[in-house]
Amino acid sequence: TNTGLEVTAGGMTVEEDGLVVTAGGMTVSAGGVIVRNGAMTVNGDVYLATSPTIGSDRRLKTNITTIEDALEMVQALRGVKYNWIGQDSIPADDTLSRSLTEAQELRQYLQGITFDSLRHVGLLAQDVQAVLPEAVGNIHGGRFLGIKYADLVPVLVEAIKSVDKSVESMQQQQQQLQLQMRQEKESCGELISVVEALKARVRELEKRNQQLRTEMEASGGADNAAVT
Repeated sequence: TNTGLEVTAGGMTVEEDGLVVTAGGMTVSAGGVIVRNGAMTVNGDVYLATSPTIGSDRRLKTNITTIEDALEMVQALRGVKYNWIGQDSIPADDTLSRSLTEAQELRQYLQGITFDSLRHVGLLAQDVQAVLPEAVGNIHGGRFLGIKYADLVPVLVEAIKSVDKSVESMQQQQQQLQLQMRQEKESCGELISVVEALKARVRELEKRNQQLRTEMEASGGADNAAVT
């Protein structure tokens, strides 16, 4: 209805077919809202005083496997800024693979659905569907796609762990390279010491050789004088 739905006490439970409030909003003062089957569709903002809790108990799960190639998934996604289209602003757009006929059908379907005019940030459902179809679902009776953003958190967790492993591996390689450089520097130092010692020995031998030459020349001169 246009006046919305207000529950002041006792809460509200929907057993089948979900809950749709088309205008006026919904306020539950106490007791909460339980939708046992179906879904709840909101075309507008949802304000929560606390964070929602999503069922995730290990005991309720089976076929558990670790997400592989999480970093590649994240790299394949594109964060975008966007505005929602309006009923009066749905042009045919080749970049969006939207023909004129599709634009007309979309305009007709969006009658009665109002989006805000604010600037938003997010992902494109088709991009997510290409790498992680589990995080994409049908909305508006299967006409459009929506993203289960909470399902992206585990992917981000594994992607961060992957990056951390890469960084750790690079750090280990850097440490090994630094150790190798220190060892090579020490070896170079030892070689330099050996070379300097050899130079000193050569200088000493050259000096000794010069002394012997001088002595031999002196001795030869004395012998010539004696003969004369």
